[in-house]
Amino acid sequence: MVFFGGGYGSVDLLPYIDYNRIKETPKLFLSYSDGTSILNAIYANTGITTYYGQTPGLFDNINEYDRKQFVSHLIDGTVTDYISNSDWYTITGGCCEGSLVGGYLLNFVLTLGNRFFPYQTDRNYILFIEELDKFQSVQDVSMFLTCIGQSRLMEQVTGLLFGHYSDDISPLLFEVLERFGKKYSIPVAYCDDFGHGSNHAIFPIGRGAVLDTKNKTLLFQ
Repeated sequence: MVFFGGGYGSVDLLPYIDYNRIKETPKLFLSYSDGTSILNAIYANTGITTYYGQTPGLFDNINEYDRKQFVSHLIDGTVTDYISNSDWYTITGGCCEGSLVGGYLLNFVLTLGNRFFPYQTDRNYILFIEELDKFQSVQDVSMFLTCIGQSRLMEQVTGLLFGHYSDDISPLLFEVLERFGKKYSIPVAYCDDFGHGSNHAIFPIGRGAVLDTKNKTLLFQ
């Protein structure tokens, strides 16, 4: 396993990663936050599933939900149903299918159009995105989502699950998410299961999934 944290600098590293070597000798890659850029690039260039959601620092005092997420995805490897640890809010209802891509919003936007993120044009994608009010305002979130919407990737996006943003519910963020969902006619939901909050669910980047925002479920394929 290659297990690393966030911070800054992942975009700088993309040209120096030996994707062929990774494909020849695959490992389990797990990170979150700034690690978004590396995880999505490895998946896109090798086809190997990478994992988003946790950082080594969590293991100093890991909670039970995070521990179970780690074990089920990376030790047992038998996860089929996404397990939630927070209330889900249906922003726009619906059911969709696709491969999971995403992570920290700012870093994901930086990958759009990047030659190290050659996503497949014949595949649908479900986005899982998180951002934190400490780092970005709702206006920033709106701007970054607009960038995704204006990218060619959006033609293949079938749904969006947005993770933890703030300790209190942000009606303004919900308005932004609703506008995004309605504009592109995709189901959208919000939860506090992943991101920079207290819960750190793990998402397998590249794995097929079915998201049902009305019934508040995510099934891995």
